[in-house]
Amino acid sequence: MCSPRSTRVNAERKVEESEVRRPLLALDGGNINDGILASAIEICRRGAWRLDILVATTKSASFLLGRFLMQLEKEGILFRLTKAAGPLGQEIVRYVKQHPGISLIMVDGRDQWNAGFNEALRPLSGQCQVALLG
Repeated sequence: MCSPRSTRVNAERKVEESEVRRPLLALDGGNINDGILASAIEICRRGAWRLDILVATTKSASFLLGRFLMQLEKEGILFRLTKAAGPLGQEIVRYVKQHPGISLIMVDGRDQWNAGFNEALRPLSGQCQVALLG
């Protein structure tokens, strides 16, 4: 589960939040599907620390997103929700640079993985993995 853990380094120093590896779920707020949300929950159940959620949209959030957030709370999964107005690829790069510790970026593979999106994520090359869900 994405719950806090009392991990210790050298039995003395607590691991700081900025050192924690965690997944980022990057969503196009105008096009959210249930499959990617279910996959994100499953990844968290396998041991993520916390789920960061980035929703890039100029529209209001969908009903599915609200239901997803309630499911995360029910599962005891900690999350941080951020809304952004720019193109998803650019917002992902900005977010990862501002929030150290992102180890995995999860995106909807049905529509997102095209040449432009791939190019937008190039500045993150080698920094974290990208998983295409959906």
